[in-house]
Amino acid sequence: MKTIVFSLGKVALFVILFAFLACSGEENPSGNEEISASVSGVGSFTSSKDFDTVFGTKVVTETATALNIQGTDNSGKGFLLRISPYDGPGTYELGGADNENLAIWINGPTTGDQYSSAFQGSSGSIVVSADAEGIVEGTFGFTGKLSDTSAAKTITNGKFKVNLQ
Repeated sequence: MKTIVFSLGKVALFVILFAFLACSGEENPSGNEEISASVSGVGSFTSSKDFDTVFGTKVVTETATALNIQGTDNSGKGFLLRISPYDGPGTYELGGADNENLAIWINGPTTGDQYSSAFQGSSGSIVVSADAEGIVEGTFGFTGKLSDTSAAKTITNGKFKVNLQ
């Protein structure tokens, strides 16, 4: 009886070890999620899934699909990108109140300190280069303005890679 229990214990240990090793590979690339860019007057910004909040969603309605991407760090700074209607990889222009596509630089936790592409005199684009297997990748750049002011931030060298939730 001791031999059977000892053998079953070895088998159980082997199964647990095998399961651990099989799952230790990076099947879910969530650690690779990131949003980064250069922001005028601020410098480089990076938000990665390892330390911050990075996520993307695709919202499908009867009439259109919208792609939403967000990345913020622990200080409250970050980006919000929205494409609507979203039709897959391609270039989506930003700028002006009539454009449903939107990019916002959130300059911290203070309310009203968001530089948006939705105001007069703003411009830019979001380029989605890949959308497959639940991962969306691309680049962005824009000039964002504060509401009712002439204050602006220029965002360059933006890139993103997010898993859709």
